[in-house]
Amino acid sequence: MILSSKRFFSGAARASSLRWFFQPRLLGAVYGVVLVLAALSSTTFLGPEKAWGFQTQETQPQSPADKAISDATSYLISQQADDGGWHSKHYGSMKQGAANTALVLYALSQLPDEQRQAHADSIEKARKFLLPGIEKTGFVANPDGSLDYPVYGTALILTVHDRIDLKLSTKQIQSMVQFLVDSQCMDPRGFTTENPNHGGWDILGTGATQGKTAGANVSVTFYVAQALSRFRPEDEAAKPDPKSPAEKPVGEKEKELPVELKAAVESALAATQKWCNRIVEGSKDGGFYFTSEHKSLLNKAGWQDETMTAPNAYGSATCDGLSLLKQLEKGKINQRAKASIQWLVNHPGVESVPGFEGQVNTIGWPASLRFYYAAALSRSLVDFEKDQAALTNKAIVKQLTQTQLSSGAWRNESSHMRENDELIATPFGLIALLNCK
Repeated sequence: MILSSKRFFSGAARASSLRWFFQPRLLGAVYGVVLVLAALSSTTFLGPEKAWGFQTQETQPQSPADKAISDATSYLISQQADDGGWHSKHYGSMKQGAANTALVLYALSQLPDEQRQAHADSIEKARKFLLPGIEKTGFVANPDGSLDYPVYGTALILTVHDRIDLKLSTKQIQSMVQFLVDSQCMDPRGFTTENPNHGGWDILGTGATQGKTAGANVSVTFYVAQALSRFRPEDEAAKPDPKSPAEKPVGEKEKELPVELKAAVESALAATQKWCNRIVEGSKDGGFYFTSEHKSLLNKAGWQDETMTAPNAYGSATCDGLSLLKQLEKGKINQRAKASIQWLVNHPGVESVPGFEGQVNTIGWPASLRFYYAAALSRSLVDFEKDQAALTNKAIVKQLTQTQLSSGAWRNESSHMRENDELIATPFGLIALLNCK
């Protein structure tokens, strides 16, 4: 029955209608409709996981390693200066930023694609920060052209460019490659074949005094070989490592070096092979020491003899030596590399660098290299036996997650290797965890 508006608004009509509306069965039906509509509305506006009547699905908790990676990445991004660089607050020689920026980019370039894309703006700012120095000098330098570990920095950025596109021109790529070739301790720099440094790289580069060096060492030589190996003919060395998904094959532009420069790269790596063979002369157990100048104090673990002709091997140098051998042998594991792997297996431990056992005066070296060693050792785990790799992997992750600061950074108490600077320790810690992942 349809009520007229006049009758409906009369008192009798209102009473009759209300009695009809509040009948128990009808009220229950209306209440049910209201609940359904409310549930549908909450699903629409809040999403199924928050809607009435839906059980909230719990998200997987973040693993300690993943959280440490996220926190370390956030810390590094937070430390980027307005000019796009990362500047040391501890060491005056690194305050202008080129070396720190190259190292941080090297670490960030190993992040999985999705995480790296989230920081694309920071990476672009860093690229713009480095460009003026590259334009002025032809290699990685500070924006004003002053030098800041140019050999390390240039090698790192060439490798970064293989992982993420830094939009470097062919001319810039070729100039950087030429700088590394010219920086090798070879005849043009005053190092004859009789010189123990011949074929290796030091930290000084082309501007160094003729025939003078801080010592060609296995660390910088590995990073340079890693960068230059990308420009070899298309073979196993030029293919991306399937265990390193962040890396991609070099673009055709970057590989098209002039014929003379291609030949120079091949010649440089051939000389490095001979240097590498020399640096382990006298090492009977497969380990590496730091520099080919046997009596140099940079061979930190001491010597096997009083005449200082047979340096002791130690962990971080052996990891770099193993990686260098693989670069030179196009990824193959030869007998020399197998011996290095066995040395690392025979010298376990991640809290400090092994190889210094029994040395009376280590002046804190084992602990001072802690984060560099974590990065180098984690890089070597792909060549361990499965069970040993898993055991060492777990130990590295535990050590790093337990020593990470609340800020997300890592810092070494020792200043010997500048790891007391968070912008040095943290990139190495991040690299180690990413390798372990």
